[in-house]
Amino acid sequence: MPFLILVSIVVLVIIFLSYSKYVVKTDLEVRILNQTSACYSGQTPASLAGWKNGNVVVSTSFETPDPCYRISSIKAVQQGDRIEVDIKTASGGVCVQCFGFKRSDYELISPKIEKSMDIYVHAEDTTEQHVEVVLE
Repeated sequence: MPFLILVSIVVLVIIFLSYSKYVVKTDLEVRILNQTSACYSGQTPASLAGWKNGNVVVSTSFETPDPCYRISSIKAVQQGDRIEVDIKTASGGVCVQCFGFKRSDYELISPKIEKSMDIYVHAEDTTEQHVEVVLE
């Protein structure tokens, strides 16, 4: 009998965890709103975020090998109150020789709304930024 109770508890915990918002990862649709490039001249890489019509609008700036690099993809995954954003770039061809600085504005479509969310941005696996967005 105690064995059956223990097995039942383990099964219930597994079922609960499989549906827990902190275990389930959800891919988010991302829409690039715009992107600009310039030569790097001491700008500070950073991310800012805010809510807009149920979506999260993020602005991220980071360094690139030269200003001709373009964003090739942005992927976002939500797990509970945490969103991981992964930005990949690709070379745009022959370019002026200076270190680049890119700024991109993009929208994370329909995340599960939490009162406070942490967004972690990874740009080309070299830059990691954190920004918190609070529901007002």
